[in-house]
Amino acid sequence: MDFLHLHLLLNHFPIIGTLFGFLIMAWGLFRKSEAVQHVALGIWFFMAVINLLVMKSGEEAEEKMEQWPGINESALHEHEEAAESANYVMIALGLLSAAGLVVRNNLAHYRRLRLVTLILSVVVMTAMFRIGSLGGKIRHTELDTTSTPAASEQQLENHSEEHEH
Repeated sequence: MDFLHLHLLLNHFPIIGTLFGFLIMAWGLFRKSEAVQHVALGIWFFMAVINLLVMKSGEEAEEKMEQWPGINESALHEHEEAAESANYVMIALGLLSAAGLVVRNNLAHYRRLRLVTLILSVVVMTAMFRIGSLGGKIRHTELDTTSTPAASEQQLENHSEEHEH
């Protein structure tokens, strides 16, 4: 398994995990269950750690993919730029989640941290959904709404011809 495979394997976890963390935290706040809220904080911390692996493997995967014919380099670049920006927000969510788990016995700080992490998770989810969408456009030209079906077909034909020669 190389970095490209690792990136493709792990990249969905921060997207889906952040969403699950949000839903679990919302449920925990609604039910006033601190145990459920702790689970959400743990999930967000774990997703931030996984996201570091996704970022590292993505950098390595980019180096490999740039050499492939038929790669949409503008989509690759846009995906990378969005991921770099979102990485900082994801790290902030992970650190705040860890802080929430550490200060959970101090109710005043804990209450504020729960709310801040819930709001920040919405920002992270938005960024992660965008990154996933941009990543899909690197190889899936049919997802590019600015391109016509004929242009996508032409890209595929050019890619096939390059492999034949």
